[in-house]
Parts: sequence; structure tokens; C-alpha cells
Amino acid sequence: MSILKLLLVPVLLSAACTRGHEPVYRYINVTGGRIALGQPLGKLYNAEPVDDTTYRLRPGTFAGGGTTSIVVFTDRGDTVRYMRFTYDGTESLTDKIRG
Repeated sequence: MSILKLLLVPVLLSAACTRGHEPVYRYINVTGGRIALGQPLGKLYNAEPVDDTTYRLRPGTFAGGGTTSIVVFTDRGDTVRYMRFTYDGTESLTDKIRG
């Protein structure tokens, strides 16, 4: 059985990125659109609300890479603050970050 890996992606990640490179996981493409940190989430029909500021993306609405689930967290104003990715362990997280 593989161990699930969690990756929290704070909005401040962009400040830590090397100049000239796009921040890792600053946005994700989903069926019907894109979810980006620091942007309003808006109406997202492929997500299940967990509570007023937390949304779980439905399986099959985001691309793989060993990702089994994505949870999006917003503030009360609907701005995306961070996303939590759960991986199945089939790919090296170190290699994903390095790439």
C-alpha cells in the first residue's frame, strides 16, 4: 500500500520562486476552466462544497500525475487561498517539484 502524500500550496509560494519561472501549482486546469491562487473561485460546477470556504474537486475533472484528489480553500470573499493535493505515491514528489 502506498503512502499518500499531501502538498499544501500557499499563495505566498510565488514569492519563493526563482525569477523568470512560473510558480509551481499557481493554477490548475479543470474541466470547464482554471482555478488560480489569488483569484475568485466563482461558480465551479465540478466541485463539491465541504463548507463555506472549502471545495473538493470531483474525480475526473483534473489531470493525473498521480493526483487522487484536490481540495480548494477560499477566504470568505471567495478568493482562492490554497489548494491541497493528495497523491497516490506512483510518482516521485521530489521529481515533480524539481521539474
